Amino acid sequence: MKEVSRSIRHQGGFTLIEAMMVVAVLGIILMLAVPSFSGLIERKKVEGAAEKLYADLQFAKSEAIKRNTDVYVTFNSTDQCYGIALASGCQCQGGSPLCELDSGVSKVVNMSEFGNTTMSNITFSGDETRFDPRRGTAFPLGRVEFQSPSGKEAHIRVSTLRVKLCSPSDTDKKIIAYEDCP
Repeated sequence: MKEVSRSIRHQGGFTLIEAMMVVAVLGIILMLAVPSFSGLIERKKVEGAAEKLYADLQFAKSEAIKRNTDVYVTFNSTDQCYGIALASGCQCQGGSPLCELDSGVSKVVNMSEFGNTTMSNITFSGDETRFDPRRGTAFPLGRVEFQSPSGKEAHIRVSTLRVKLCSPSDTDKKIIAYEDCP
């Protein structure tokens, strides 16, 4: 009987002070990690916006070839949106003509889907590019820049035959996942 009472007396466990120390250390680690997580989230939103436009430009190019008709991508930097349509000058925030490829099916992307990411420096003549049905060539040529509140940037460049995703070589603006813009 003496051995049973001795094992009960020496049971291990955490004291309240040890548990409080673990919570304090975890709190310090979280405080250090939160700023880097917010930067990561911000960068991922810029990447998401740029990759969405990249995919939509490739889609517009393939739709022009498939439908054997011009397909337009119209940008609106004021309303921070763009739309894809069979007609020039579609209005991504309502109005006429609508941004749609098929009747009743809207093809509009708003930057609000990507947090505080902004679409800027749109260099297409008339804020629009057109994909030709013969070879999917684009005209006019240009670029769109996406920027996070902290200054990270991703660029989409449209040349005659190619759509390219890149990032400035400036280390403060660079998104490592992309090659440097020329």
